[in-house]
Amino acid sequence: MPVSVTGILREAIARSVARNGLVLMGVLFVLSAINGLVGAGAAQEARVSSGAGPLVSVPGVLAALFSLLTGLATLLVTLAAIRIFVSDETRRVPREALTRNGLRAVLNYVVGSIVFGIVVLLGLVALVIPGLFLLVTLAFWAVSVAVEDENFLAGFRRSWALTGGHRLRVFGLGLVVVLSTTVVSVVLSLGGLFGGTLGSILLAAGSAAGGTITTVFTFAVLAVAYNRFVALDEGNGTQSTDGHPSSSEGTATT
Repeated sequence: MPVSVTGILREAIARSVARNGLVLMGVLFVLSAINGLVGAGAAQEARVSSGAGPLVSVPGVLAALFSLLTGLATLLVTLAAIRIFVSDETRRVPREALTRNGLRAVLNYVVGSIVFGIVVLLGLVALVIPGLFLLVTLAFWAVSVAVEDENFLAGFRRSWALTGGHRLRVFGLGLVVVLSTTVVSVVLSLGGLFGGTLGSILLAAGSAAGGTITTVFTFAVLAVAYNRFVALDEGNGTQSTDGHPSSSEGTATT
């Protein structure tokens, strides 16, 4: 059965607005808001030392600690979102989704994100096309890390095998996601046009909301697409060199 880009997008939207998708958005929004408030408090603390009179101030060390903790919590929620969207669960946020493979998964996700970013950046510098190719080819590495408990290198290999024969389709899907999330982010940031304190508050709230909505939706798209391509490869009955089902370049569908 062909993999439909519109079908992936419809299912990803449905998963994003399901009960646990909305819960994930709410948690990520709160974490983003806390981080923003603490960051603003740290900046205010810096102004205190120069003689300004703040409403709220946060010492730099405390702000750094809060930032570290909220960052770790955000990573755990991100991994949980991928695991939930790959599963059939649409209501609960299972504890196991947040705690499974804990620190190892976080470390692989962080290091993998850094390596992925460097590799894609180098590819973009090298005449752009290689960077886009790597971006598409390795798109599902994080899903393998979160769902299959693999390290990031195995995730890269898994994604390379999984996208074989479907890279133009994955590129088109990614292009739609980028355009749609950009529109959402811009619309939710329009509150900044009011200016003054109100505009600043609306801009901060809109940016945080836009970030959480687009993040959850993006991971929902990745998870749904991952499930579709895995099912297609299992139907084709081909195997990659690491033992996972894999597609061949000649199996692309339109």
